[in-house]
Amino acid sequence: MTDWIPEEDRDIYSRRRIALRRYGDPEEVAHITLSLALPAASYITGAAIPVDGGLTIRRG
Repeated sequence: MTDWIPEEDRDIYSRRRIALRRYGDPEEVAHITLSLALPAASYITGAAIPVDGGLTIRRG
């Protein structure tokens, strides 16, 4: 997907596509995973919850 971008510019290109302008940490993914495992989330079913720093909203 990014083969046409010079290696030194790929990180800049990728970060510009993410609304938060940074990559997520593994802990941030763990936080939503843990939240869904708590009893307070017992009514959530069949939901797709993006943990992508806003990447999907910028594709529109």
